[in-house]
Amino acid sequence: MLCPAERKDKNGFTLYTLWIYIEGIEKPLACNYDSPEERDRDCMRISEAWENTCRSEEEITRRLRENEQAHQSMQESIRKTAAMIEEVRAAEGARKRTASSGKAKKKESKPFIPPTFEEVVEYIISKGYDQAAHQQPEGIARRFIRYYSTDDGKWRFKDGRPVHDWKRCMANWINRIDEDEEAQSSGSVKQNQFTKGVESNSYDFDQLEAELIAPEST
Repeated sequence: MLCPAERKDKNGFTLYTLWIYIEGIEKPLACNYDSPEERDRDCMRISEAWENTCRSEEEITRRLRENEQAHQSMQESIRKTAAMIEEVRAAEGARKRTASSGKAKKKESKPFIPPTFEEVVEYIISKGYDQAAHQQPEGIARRFIRYYSTDDGKWRFKDGRPVHDWKRCMANWINRIDEDEEAQSSGSVKQNQFTKGVESNSYDFDQLEAELIAPEST
């Protein structure tokens, strides 16, 4: 705060004084001037400098406040993002646990039960396997059961793996039988074509033996 004043000294001369009150300082500062113009000019310069300082402080305070708000907003965003990540991880973990638990329950809840002879026959007839193979369904069923059943009453593949779905095994087994029969049929045809000429010729083996022995006797 600036307070211009005038007073006289002990000799009667007029003193032009500028009292400067600064916050936090008990006694004001006194500046003496030879003329009021000089005092007023200095007072104006000090006032402008003070106003500029105040404006700078206000701007600095405003920017600090904005930076603090931006910092708080950023911290809040980080906390929210971290919370969302934790929720996603928790949900993913719960989903995996549920899925693994469901698979375990599914495996435990469906133990393999070997089918009866009648069930196998009925399934063969329903799928038309007997018509395709031109065989009786009962014969196909017996061969199928003998192929997969073991002495301990369990069904296994030839490599020892347990059977879980006998109907799927039936489809694969029927296809394999068809391929084997086609291979056997093709082989028999080739064999018949190879032996056809031999069987059509008639040889007199007694005569051949006599011809072979005759030179030795002479």
